[in-house]
Amino acid sequence: MVNDTSTTDLRIHVQTRGTVEDYTFLHGPVPLPWWRAHAKRTRFEEPVVLLESDTDGWRCYVGGLATERVDRVGTTIRVSVVLAGEHGAHERVVRLVAAAITAIGAEGASRLPVLDEQFTADYVDGVLQSTTAGDDVGERVLAALEQLPAPVLSAAGFTSWAGGVGHPNAAATFAERASALLAGKPGVALYLNEIASPDEAIDLLDGPGGVALLVPGEEGISPLRPKARAPITAREPKRWWPVAAAMAAAAVLLALIVRWIFWNS
Repeated sequence: MVNDTSTTDLRIHVQTRGTVEDYTFLHGPVPLPWWRAHAKRTRFEEPVVLLESDTDGWRCYVGGLATERVDRVGTTIRVSVVLAGEHGAHERVVRLVAAAITAIGAEGASRLPVLDEQFTADYVDGVLQSTTAGDDVGERVLAALEQLPAPVLSAAGFTSWAGGVGHPNAAATFAERASALLAGKPGVALYLNEIASPDEAIDLLDGPGGVALLVPGEEGISPLRPKARAPITAREPKRWWPVAAAMAAAAVLLALIVRWIFWNS
């Protein structure tokens, strides 16, 4: 575990691949894949940011980011960073979240060069081929995050909100909620790349705490609320009395006819 700027311990994991070796976590035990709970709404092969906070602490997944490295057939290699810890002031984690959202929101960009500087092809291949120890993965992540600019924070003003990742204020608003979650506020802050509209994730409001949700697009930040149910309208009562009256009249007429025939036979 690695100490952040606060006194709490961070658990840091990096997932990527080598030039030959397939995707795996570099060094140390593999974390429980809590992020897979969002699999129906996101593709982990593409950039994604997930941050959750509850009574057990917080956990963050910034994944699918492009790197300058390529595999042996020339395909761009991606990197994912998984962090978790106790609540506190984790300013460097906020930097990571803000930088990732900014990169994702910029058309055609989803790379953080500071991670490339720490996780070079020689280093990653060495760890995966056991020629490099790899016990400094956490320190390398924190060194990279130290190089990121301090984010601008902007409160949305809503307990739960949604917007497009490409909106100019998306990163600042998302970073503000991330800072609150890391400090102990319950809830989630998510960028989900597989949904086109926040309406596809309304059920997130059923969880504890607020929801900060970004989706692909450039829509402005607005409150996220449950869908309004259609009002229940009373059924119009069936108009049975005209039918009954007609049947009664027909019965009376038939009785009169039978009676006339009887008296005149």
